[in-house]
Amino acid sequence: MPRSLAVRQVPFAVQVGLVAAAYFVTARLSLALAIPPGYACAVWPPSGLALAAALALGWRVWPGIWLGAALANFMVESSFLSATLIASGNTLEVLVARALILRYVGDPGAFARGEDVVKFILVCALSAVVAATAAAVALAAAHALPWQEGFRSWWTWWQGDASGMIIATPLVLSWCAGSARPWRRERTLEAAAFALLLAATVIAISADDATGFAPFSLSFVALPFIIWASFRLGQREVTTAIAVVCAVAVWYVLERPGLFPGVALNELLLLLLTFISMVVTTGLVLTTALSRRHRDTAELRQKVARHTHFDPLTGLPNGALFRERLAQLLAVTAEGGGTVAVAVLDIDRFKIINDALGRQAGDELLGRIAERLSHEAGGGIVARLDGVLFALAAPTFEGELAAAGVAERQLARWFGAPYRVGENDLRLSARMGLALFPAHGREPDALLMRAEFALRKAKTSGERHVVYAPAMSERVAERLALENQLRRALEREEFVLHYQPKVDLDSREIVGVEALIRWKNAEGGLVPPVHFIPLLEETGLIVEVGNWVLRRAMLDQELWRAEGVRVPRVAVNVSSIQLRQRNFVELVQAALGEEEAAIDLEITESHIMEDIESTIVKLRRLRELGLGIAIDDFGTGYSSLAYLARLPVQTLKIDRAFVIRILDDEEAMALVQMIIALAQSLKLTVVAEGVESEMQADVLATLRCDQMQGFFISQPRPREEITPLLRRR
Repeated sequence: MPRSLAVRQVPFAVQVGLVAAAYFVTARLSLALAIPPGYACAVWPPSGLALAAALALGWRVWPGIWLGAALANFMVESSFLSATLIASGNTLEVLVARALILRYVGDPGAFARGEDVVKFILVCALSAVVAATAAAVALAAAHALPWQEGFRSWWTWWQGDASGMIIATPLVLSWCAGSARPWRRERTLEAAAFALLLAATVIAISADDATGFAPFSLSFVALPFIIWASFRLGQREVTTAIAVVCAVAVWYVLERPGLFPGVALNELLLLLLTFISMVVTTGLVLTTALSRRHRDTAELRQKVARHTHFDPLTGLPNGALFRERLAQLLAVTAEGGGTVAVAVLDIDRFKIINDALGRQAGDELLGRIAERLSHEAGGGIVARLDGVLFALAAPTFEGELAAAGVAERQLARWFGAPYRVGENDLRLSARMGLALFPAHGREPDALLMRAEFALRKAKTSGERHVVYAPAMSERVAERLALENQLRRALEREEFVLHYQPKVDLDSREIVGVEALIRWKNAEGGLVPPVHFIPLLEETGLIVEVGNWVLRRAMLDQELWRAEGVRVPRVAVNVSSIQLRQRNFVELVQAALGEEEAAIDLEITESHIMEDIESTIVKLRRLRELGLGIAIDDFGTGYSSLAYLARLPVQTLKIDRAFVIRILDDEEAMALVQMIIALAQSLKLTVVAEGVESEMQADVLATLRCDQMQGFFISQPRPREEITPLLRRR
């Protein structure tokens, strides 16, 4: 067992002397409860004290245990040899118990698991056989006891030592270990109230007029205190309550045996041992389970906090934690009247390195960059915002000219030397945008936005660093603000899915739904996709948002399944940016998980034709995963019939621009008729988008179109509002 620094500083001889003195004094006090012929006690606390000393100080203190036991036995045993043998048995008992506890149990001062409590009790019971046997042999040899008397002495001795270790060892070790953290005033008052109520209860059940019912109600009296200590306090208080309750039980057995008429002493002692074991097991198992639950909860909170506030790849703070720490820095700086520079850093041409060396090498490089940024930050705040975008803040710049000079020097320190990744020495460059507090803003979000605005200016102008200037284009600033809002929307899960039903034209039953993304911004309004999808694609955020849409659609399907609703196939739109990703199939597979997916991917015709050969390979792999493939906005692109036959698609969707003109434009009617005929020849399902009237639906049915969707059926609605339609279908 680990020892404190204070214990290590005590000389070994002093430790031995203190253990011997403690054993002797405790033994002399315990002998007052001895059972005739005067050598054994129903509970022998010195054995527990000795075991606690051996666990805390090490096996080398055995001379102190032997000396204390020998002195105690010399006081009551006339035979020197008998006293020596008994002391040796007591010492060997402790050493055996210590070895077994270290191997099978752990620290009795702070049990890790409930099963360790049971193991501890069994070890104590097994080890007590050593001392009891040695004592029985010594007493029988010295006093010529008959075998019945000798067995009773052995039994009493075994029970006393076992009970003493079970009760006293956790008690002593718990109090020696102390509390993991200082108590607050409220906790101290609660512990004081606990102690006073426990003392009052002991006095009440020990009164003469309470003797008739106290032995039978002792368990019920003890239980509330044990539960209280387990839930609200800790093992120290639980072991204290156990010791008090067990002491009262021993007192009743020895001092008022008349309360147990017709029960032999050995049977009474067995009942006492059973009671002690049950109380100890209940109390310690309960407090151990609760402590472990608290530890697990604390660890989970730490993991959640780390996942919430730190980037898992680099270990740097993420954007949320950066803003929090920046706010603290700004508050401190504002009081002193200083200046803070906020910088946003972007690595040049990182994608080329990532594509050439692989994602693993790219991740390793990001980790090396993060290490160098942190090491050379000069005490500032460093964070990874997203991808290869890093943020820094430091209260060291004085004015724009000084900030620009420091930025130039910092970039040289961060990227002057090459980065070693595997066998490659990679030379990198970066661009930086800066904003100054308080000149360019007083809030973290405003400073970050303006630093990113300056970064955009640096990238478009080719400069290595740019300090924000209010004269920069307001239009770009608005665009940058929207981009920041979209990043935060993704972090805060402000995006939602609405669903528009697709129905069979003949039966008018819902055969599926299309998932359409909406943005519910901080003001609570819904932003249409036309206002943010292009920017998501331009910034590359569409990849993360697309993965979120797939996960959300799968989760909504699980909710429908749990509600007893027949789960519809969900169509999800795929951007050309997503489709161009080399690992697009792996991203889709990771988003969907292991569950069987009733998902259709809708890809615009023109996007499919951008890199047709690569697209065919990807779509075939997606089909093998069980996903459906649909060509969206068919008729607006330039697909070849030869390629169309090779594509692993199941559905063609007629663009709404043709459908809304079907009643008034003969060319639109002819084109729709041609698409339907083409789909039928290729054995594909054809879906008409944008149906807004019964007449349009009738014409499409006449042309043998398979399915339709549009405001005529339903506008896109949240999952909760679309569910009743699914129930009625």
